Amino acid sequence: MFNHPVSYSTLRKDSIITLPERYLTQVKRKSDHVEAQVDKRTAQALDRFAKQEKNLSLWQGSALLGVSEKYKINAKMKGNLMVLYDFLASRSVPATSAIKVRIGYTL
Repeated sequence: MFNHPVSYSTLRKDSIITLPERYLTQVKRKSDHVEAQVDKRTAQALDRFAKQEKNLSLWQGSALLGVSEKYKINAKMKGNLMVLYDFLASRSVPATSAIKVRIGYTL
């Protein structure tokens, strides 16, 4: 059937190499250990996220004070630039910069 010295038809069942039971037990133990570590770290990360999420709200308060400049870009477009200071930035979670720069345009 094949030109190889050993063909599928000539293999005996007892010629198949089996791994020692001790090796398989060690591999299983290491696999279980790694799985437990991954599960533990995942649970810790989810706990940290849940704690951070409790501190977040969808709306953040701010108290802004600053200067504004309006200018012409061309005959049809006008622009505006605002540089603001947020007095409540230190209370934000996550932390944000106290200096805000806003740039806009109108057609």
